[in-house]
Amino acid sequence: MFIAAFSWLIIGYQQKTQATASSGGIYPEGLIGQPRYINPLFSSYNDPDRDLTSLIFSGLLKYDCQGELVPDLAEKYTVSQDGKTYDVIIKNDIKWSDGEELNADDIIYTIQTAQDPSFNSPLRPNWQGVNVEKIDQYNIRFTLKTPYAPFLHHLTTGILPRHIWQSIDATNFPLAQHHLSPISSGPYRFKKLQKDADGNIRYLELTLFKDYFGPKPNIETLAFRFYPNQDDAIAGLNKGEVDGLSYITAQNKNKIQDIADVDLTSIQLPRYFAIFFNQSQNKALATKEVRQALNLTTDKKAIVDDLLNGQGQIINSPLDFNFPLKVAPIVNTDVNPSQAQEILDKAGWKQPPDEQSPVKNDQGITIRQKTIGRDAAPTLLEIDLVTTDWPELSDVGQLVKKQWEQIGAKINLQIVELAAIQQDFIKSRNYQALLFGEILSADPDPFAFWHSSQKKDPGLNLALYDNPKTDKLLEEARQESNSDIRTQKYQEFQKILTDDLPAIFLYNPVYLYPVSHKLKGVNITRIYLPNQRFCQIEDWYLKTKRIPK
Repeated sequence: MFIAAFSWLIIGYQQKTQATASSGGIYPEGLIGQPRYINPLFSSYNDPDRDLTSLIFSGLLKYDCQGELVPDLAEKYTVSQDGKTYDVIIKNDIKWSDGEELNADDIIYTIQTAQDPSFNSPLRPNWQGVNVEKIDQYNIRFTLKTPYAPFLHHLTTGILPRHIWQSIDATNFPLAQHHLSPISSGPYRFKKLQKDADGNIRYLELTLFKDYFGPKPNIETLAFRFYPNQDDAIAGLNKGEVDGLSYITAQNKNKIQDIADVDLTSIQLPRYFAIFFNQSQNKALATKEVRQALNLTTDKKAIVDDLLNGQGQIINSPLDFNFPLKVAPIVNTDVNPSQAQEILDKAGWKQPPDEQSPVKNDQGITIRQKTIGRDAAPTLLEIDLVTTDWPELSDVGQLVKKQWEQIGAKINLQIVELAAIQQDFIKSRNYQALLFGEILSADPDPFAFWHSSQKKDPGLNLALYDNPKTDKLLEEARQESNSDIRTQKYQEFQKILTDDLPAIFLYNPVYLYPVSHKLKGVNITRIYLPNQRFCQIEDWYLKTKRIPK
């Protein structure tokens, strides 16, 4: 009788109440790599830095989960009729995590530091030609020399605390301890980190920032564990070390043991992978016929179908997908090794007869060669291809090597750690061919990736592409507010670029974000960068409470 009455009480309570999010709990997530610069002016180099920065720093604007720009530090903003003046009013009484007030001085310091070439920030191109001035403590004016259509997107740059950084000069800036123990203004603040015996960061904890000016998240603590590669990260998820991972590839999905207990969010980002040619480092690649032959031999469909399990999209230009201006796509070139060999034959890249004891590649095929200019000895069709030890790219590299060697090339595939590829190859542009990815923004202005002014680090022109015609088109397009005219200029840019073949564009992968069923409230519609998965972190929760209906 007592048990029955008690059961009715429970049923009655449940009928009259409803479960809702409650505060508290720890959400542990695994990231690939480790943080180096938890600093918005340098975080674009590294995924863990970008993830952490997005959680603890605030910009004037931010993206919501539909990919739209919304106010963050800004109360409101206005744009002049000529598109060259932006007035921004920031919110009052915003605190840094050390209790100091955030104001216009912090914003001006951040932008001027980004603009200063001695600090070598990869964001410098975004702020060139922009004058920033303080009207008063809560009013800032940005003045552009010429109109720049995507400018509002740059106002998402995280703001640094001037009182922390102003005394550190450019020489000592990269060594500052504040990169790994930052003072910030976002919904979470830095709490602690742990290193292993070799000095590698293995664990970092963020906790709620109680004085945060925006909506307070429900989850008290975010705990991040850092893994050297995706296999180790998946092992950590399987062992219960973490309840989610920043990213997994489609082919690794089946390595998750308790897949039924995991929610997989599938998102297509404006991100592409390509093989970038550094023609200055290789005589063969400097000839267009060789690049054409390699393009005709690259089977992109095999990459997407066999290596990505169909979880990707073939691309043929950097504007081929998810581009808001609807640039007409480039028609995919059919794979045609026979035509590729004809092109090489006509261009003088011949395979010596067997009686001359020719050099063979790893497929047992004779390597082509050609005497270029006044060279005494012939040049072998030999290319060093560098990529990272990320399994997806390693597999793509192996497949491309096999495909290219079928037409008489010799491919030396070098697979290195992500940190090493950034430091030892990309910064110095020390490669012949680079298999790598580029991440675009919400308004993917190609300037930073393909304008000749961006050939050297920290620019992102990985192919060292230099064409006055495309430079002019990119300069004009970014100043154009009329979307039809802007689209036309990008169409012309795309045609010239793909004809020049400074790179072979491969695919746009599907982004898989696995999290435990224990985590509730994740509702991502459209994002542009992996770190934007935290776009509505304030709605996530682990605990619930019951309230009256």
